[in-house]
Amino acid sequence: MPPRYASSDLPTRLKDDSIIEVVCEIRFDSNELEEAIVGRIVDWAEQHYPQVTTTRGGAAQLPAPMREADVNLRYQYLLNIDAPLEAGSTRKIRIGPHVFSFIVVGRYCGWTELSRDLQTAVDIFLDRVRPTSVVRAGLRYTNALTAEKHFVTRLDSLDVDLRVCNEPVHDAVNLNFRRQVDSNHAALVRIATPGFLQGQPPPDTTVVVDIDVSTVDAQMAPDAEMLKRWIERAHTYEKIEFFSLLPEDLVKRLED
Repeated sequence: MPPRYASSDLPTRLKDDSIIEVVCEIRFDSNELEEAIVGRIVDWAEQHYPQVTTTRGGAAQLPAPMREADVNLRYQYLLNIDAPLEAGSTRKIRIGPHVFSFIVVGRYCGWTELSRDLQTAVDIFLDRVRPTSVVRAGLRYTNALTAEKHFVTRLDSLDVDLRVCNEPVHDAVNLNFRRQVDSNHAALVRIATPGFLQGQPPPDTTVVVDIDVSTVDAQMAPDAEMLKRWIERAHTYEKIEFFSLLPEDLVKRLED
C-alpha cells in the first residue's frame, strides 16, 4: 500500500515532538590518511562549538588493515565528538576513515535549524575529508511514541493492521519493511515495542518508529549541492512515511 500523504499536503510537525534522535550518515572513499581526516574534523568541531568532548570508538583499537578487509568494520567510526548545546540538545559527530555521521540527540530543534546544520556539515565533510566518492548517504529519524503525549497505547493505535493466522498481533512486535520511493531514495521502516529495543527508550514509550532513508545502490559524486538536495528530499520522504503510519484523526489531534 502506498503512503497516504504526498509532499504537498504533509502536516508541519507534532505539538509534542516524538523525535529522540536524528542521524545523517555518509559513507565514502578517500585517499586521505585516516589520522588527517579525524584530526581535521576535530579541529573544526573545537572551533565551531563552545564545548566538545571526544571518545574513541571500539574500532579504533583494531589495526587499519583488519578494518579495511572486513566489511563489518570498514564503516565503523574511530572517534565520537560530543558537543552539548543549550536546552537539552546535543550534537554528535562520528568520524572514521570511511564514515562521517552528524547526529542530534535530546530536544529536537526542528527541520529549519537542523537543515542549516546539515548543510554546514556537508560543506565541512567535503572540505575536511576530501572524499573521492560517496558510497552511501542516509538520514534516519527515531521516534518514541507514548500514550500520554501521542495517544499511542500499542501497535494498533497506528494505521497498522498486523495479523498472524487472522489473529491481531499488537502487544510485542518488531516489524520491518523497505520501500523504494524514487530512483535514489529507499525507506527502511522499523516499528517496535520497547521489549525489542536495544538501550533504554524514554519513560512510558509504547511504540518506537525508526525510519532510515538511504541511497539505493549507485555511488554519488562528492558534490555539495547534490548531497544537500538529496538530504532535503530524504527528509520529505521521512515525513511521508511517518505521518502515513498515523490515522488521520490522530494526526489532527497531534498536529502543531
